[in-house]
Amino acid sequence: MDPATPIEVLFSSLTEALTLEKDRLLAGDYKDLPKIAERKAHYMAILERRLAAPDAARIFKSHLGTIEYIRTTAQENAKLLASAKAGAAAAQARLRRMANRETMVGAYTHDGEKLRTHDFEVTRHKMA
Repeated sequence: MDPATPIEVLFSSLTEALTLEKDRLLAGDYKDLPKIAERKAHYMAILERRLAAPDAARIFKSHLGTIEYIRTTAQENAKLLASAKAGAAAAQARLRRMANRETMVGAYTHDGEKLRTHDFEVTRHKMA
């Protein structure tokens, strides 16, 4: 996108990228998120350059509603992304626990060797 692109097109493109990001986060489809992040960064860099222009206050003042919508959507997406990261970390931890469950049982045979099991639970039998 050209730095001379009309501000309305920039806002529209950024809004579209944020909406796409939100949709992907809600759907659990994370593979395109890096590309979407690049698009957002590109649009934001152009907008930041526009803020340095002498007439920036006048231009941006007429788009306060759009700017507020973009800010709110970006904050919501950040929360969704944080939740997705936390969920992925929890899933990885669960998978690690499942993979290591054999070593975590802590039960022993009559010979004193560690009891190996593929089940999560070990049943106790009363012998006497």
